Amino acid sequence: MTSPAVSLAVAPVPVSLAAQAGVTLTWVTPSQSGVTFTGYQVEASSDAGSTWTVAVSSPSTMATSYTATGLQVSTTYDYRIAFFYTSVGSSLLSPYSNAVTVYVAPVTPSMPSVKIGATKTGLVLMTLRAPVVPGTSPIVKYQYSTNGHIWTTATIVKNGTIAVKDLRAGHTYLLSLRAVNASGPGQATKATKVHVL
Repeated sequence: MTSPAVSLAVAPVPVSLAAQAGVTLTWVTPSQSGVTFTGYQVEASSDAGSTWTVAVSSPSTMATSYTATGLQVSTTYDYRIAFFYTSVGSSLLSPYSNAVTVYVAPVTPSMPSVKIGATKTGLVLMTLRAPVVPGTSPIVKYQYSTNGHIWTTATIVKNGTIAVKDLRAGHTYLLSLRAVNASGPGQATKATKVHVL
């Protein structure tokens, strides 16, 4: 007898958009004449399929979905599924499905802490403390805005100090700052009014 064919899908979002909280794997129980499906087994791999571990094994209970939780950001997971079934009185495990790949994107940074420092001709110095959000990818840059809409990459003068340049002397600006990582920009600081000398 031919072994049952098995397939696995991912829902409700594209795999590249998997949330840190977890991803739900869904499937349709195969149907084959003379075969009774009794349960399922999901395996996971975080090393591109070199090794697999059993995520859930339920030989006597059928389901059509499984939510994988405890995922780490910036990590790629592969999942595959097999079904327990009986045929001619024997209890068997079907071949595994092709693997589906889930990439858990990093979350965006939280709001940095910032303090307006000295103002000089055409620029403002801002002292900041990097945001700390466990599990995020490293911050790659900081951006500032003078209107809340257009964001410009800030110049880091030294560790913890940022220079906002190309400002017009004698003008007042509402400055806000945000951190950016691989997942995109994080929450911006509250706009602070600054008068440039």
